[in-house]
Amino acid sequence: MISWRFWNRKRAMVLSRGRRVSHDGPMSGEPLPTAEYYRNVAAEIRQVAERAQLPEVRRDLLDMAERFDRLAEHVERRDPCRAG
Repeated sequence: MISWRFWNRKRAMVLSRGRRVSHDGPMSGEPLPTAEYYRNVAAEIRQVAERAQLPEVRRDLLDMAERFDRLAEHVERRDPCRAG
């Protein structure tokens, strides 16, 4: 199943490989998600979309998966060491 949290009031929290990752900034000391992580999340979302009964829900999920793919591409361009 998808292992992440969406929005917290103060910041986005992500569950990455069993560790909680805070996006407070580059100096927080926590590892940032890799491109591979974002692609895995996108794949999981696509699996959920395949089972969606409503076309609008399926479309929204596929759009979300596409955004995670773009995040992965962004990570690879900005920081090749985090490619995964």
